[in-house]
Amino acid sequence: MRRILLGFILAVGMVAVPIGGALATATVDCDSGDSLQTAVDRGPSPRPIEILGTCAEQIVINSAITIIGGSPDATIDATTTGTGNAVTINSDGVNLRDLTIRGALKADDSTGHGVQVTDWYTFSMVGVTVEDNENHGVDMLDSLATVTRSRIRDNGGVGLFLGGGCCGILTLDDSVVARNGGTGVSGSEDQSLIISNSLIKGNGGAGVYAEEDLHVVNSEVRRNASTGVLGGTGRGFVRASNIVNNSGGGIFGIARVVDSRVARNTGFGISETSRIARTVVTANDGPGIECPWECHVEYSTIKRNKGSGVVMDSPFAGQVMEVFGSDIAHNVTSDGTPAAIDVKDGGMTVYSSTVRKNVSASGAAIRSAGELDIRFATIWRNSGPAGVFENTGVDYSIEFGASILYGHVGATDGCTGNLVKTHGYNVISQFGCPEDDTDFDGKPRLKPIAYNGGPTLNYLPKVSSPAIDRVPLAACTIGTDQRGADRPSGAACDSGAVERKQSST
Repeated sequence: MRRILLGFILAVGMVAVPIGGALATATVDCDSGDSLQTAVDRGPSPRPIEILGTCAEQIVINSAITIIGGSPDATIDATTTGTGNAVTINSDGVNLRDLTIRGALKADDSTGHGVQVTDWYTFSMVGVTVEDNENHGVDMLDSLATVTRSRIRDNGGVGLFLGGGCCGILTLDDSVVARNGGTGVSGSEDQSLIISNSLIKGNGGAGVYAEEDLHVVNSEVRRNASTGVLGGTGRGFVRASNIVNNSGGGIFGIARVVDSRVARNTGFGISETSRIARTVVTANDGPGIECPWECHVEYSTIKRNKGSGVVMDSPFAGQVMEVFGSDIAHNVTSDGTPAAIDVKDGGMTVYSSTVRKNVSASGAAIRSAGELDIRFATIWRNSGPAGVFENTGVDYSIEFGASILYGHVGATDGCTGNLVKTHGYNVISQFGCPEDDTDFDGKPRLKPIAYNGGPTLNYLPKVSSPAIDRVPLAACTIGTDQRGADRPSGAACDSGAVERKQSST
């Protein structure tokens, strides 16, 4: 965190360059034959260099300087200058503003970049278009860089690449990174990427890739040829962002996804992510959420995926996937896998959640070969020939209690495979599942699906519901319902995902 704050302070400091204020500019009119390189070679100056027209040069900058575009067509164009980089920066304190950089030709992997920053230098771009370069748009080595209000597009390699050995920070804000041949934005080991208010689209690799720290906030990552957001070490977060229509899955290998939407990606929605909160994962071509180790999903919607809604598959002892306050709905499978929940290995808990209208063509709604514990859930009108619960593990590795099971379609028995254990206090309308004398066998009498004050859709019990006050305080082990409301609201807890307030009508 100290490293990120240091980078932010430096970045803010370095862009606070007087431009167009009290200081006059040194004007270079390239269309009239002036040389930008000659002006740059005069050395550091508090006077910005203003360029007019197209400068057909490769520019090497060896001292602190600010270059601004003084006309709408201000361009550094390396198309006719042979192989090399359009702009090479070998100094701290270089600022580029309101111009276009294009046309660098590639001789090898070290050339053909629109902009190359060669060491741990402070550097900023504001309002700059970097396009049509044969290699990376911007190539940075351990740099402290800010890119704001810029467009990095149609380059042959990575749009923005931050590499090197240690401690670089790229802050990207209010920018578009599009149609580059490689990854949109990429950071190697020990580099940090901070992306906000930006659009990363149509790139030939991942949208964003980071081996280390990654922050994506209020941004959209879409239609990239590989994974939308790809992490390397399980660090960083995505917040308030849309990750949609990517061809290699939505989000992989980061720490947190919060307040986001992950939709219509080819493959999984979210995989190998430790915490997912208040996020919609929908219409992906594979499983909604996959976990190979301990992870936590809360107040999220997992719906209409063409794979199991949530999947736990951990080879590590003691790893548990926790699902809380969530809606798992309308997921569809056609290959025998369960539609809603699949515990292949490891453990899973599903508390205060709704599991509804998931459809498996040849499997169950819920299957476990590991350990699955379901409490205070509403399991409603799912479909599949293997029933509501299919236990492919040892006897009693699926447990449920204080829940509502109603209306499964397409199976004679609600529970198949090895034995399933009930902890009682359920409302059950399902043949073939275990019951005890604390259960109610009949219709649960619920209101239609609605938000009912919470972040995810749920079913509120009617005043006449047998679910109300069915669970004694001794068995009321979950203190909040699907909406985050307290349990109990009366003398006892209600069965199912939602606790009805005593005063509700």
